[in-house]
Amino acid sequence: MHMKAKKRAKGEGSLFQRPNGMWEAKFPHYDRKIRKKRRYSVYGRTQEEVIEKRRLKIEELNGLVGLNVNQVTVGQWIDEWIEKYQPDISETTRKNYRSIICTYIRPRIGNIPLLELEWEDVQFMYNDIEASGKIKKIEGADNRVSKQTVNIIETVLNRSLDEAVKKKLMQENVSRLATKAKGKEPTKRRALKDDEQNKLYEAIAGHPLQLLFELYLETGLRRGEGLGLTFDNIDWEKNSILISMSLSDGKGKPLLGGVKTKASERTIRLDPARMDQLRERYSKLILEQQRCSKDFNPDNLIFYNAIGNGY
Repeated sequence: MHMKAKKRAKGEGSLFQRPNGMWEAKFPHYDRKIRKKRRYSVYGRTQEEVIEKRRLKIEELNGLVGLNVNQVTVGQWIDEWIEKYQPDISETTRKNYRSIICTYIRPRIGNIPLLELEWEDVQFMYNDIEASGKIKKIEGADNRVSKQTVNIIETVLNRSLDEAVKKKLMQENVSRLATKAKGKEPTKRRALKDDEQNKLYEAIAGHPLQLLFELYLETGLRRGEGLGLTFDNIDWEKNSILISMSLSDGKGKPLLGGVKTKASERTIRLDPARMDQLRERYSKLILEQQRCSKDFNPDNLIFYNAIGNGY
């Protein structure tokens, strides 16, 4: 006899028994590759079997194969999120996120099942971070966690749990109901005084990276931007260089990528003396590439070590 199952929740599709006695579950799913909604069917001998098959199929379509959604913890999900759902962030940002997760989030709420996470758990985390402060404490210093670190914690947690809600792994992003820790206000930075700059120039004189340090002082380059400077971005006629690349630590080896944001791309002018120094370095690189191979410093970095790799 043909039987109809009770009405399913929105997005779950339909569940019914076929004339041959088998159960069928039909459900829609948005395919991001073709940007269209498709309908899927799974079959089973019992309602329980077909409901479980539907759940597993949805997990597969969402890229969550291997995770038991009913038991997945906050820590497991955040690991999944940062690897699969954050493809566009820089390697430096990814490394920073991983450090924040490992240091502050996972030890406090990482073992809680995602479905059981409450806003009180998140509030406990923030309160404990505020009270405990930095992991590595300096005697006599203000060891509160910085406001910037707290903001990153909030960003990682909110974005990852927003994604979990989209994937129907939890009903609500409870982290948005908690009040984040205040954190320590950043220390105000100041420019070096003339006598301080002179002392620094004296200290770096003769260093292999003297020119790099001088460019940092004179142009305001970020650390990764200076290390990521390439001869390809020099305009020899206009005495300028385009800042568009940054060198970061990509899992133990230098990784050349774009600058932090599109707005960070800019062109800076250099005085003739600095341009002459760059010409000398470029001539040296050409000789080294002819002597070794074209694989020596293949990115044409301005600052490289003895084997042609970035620092």
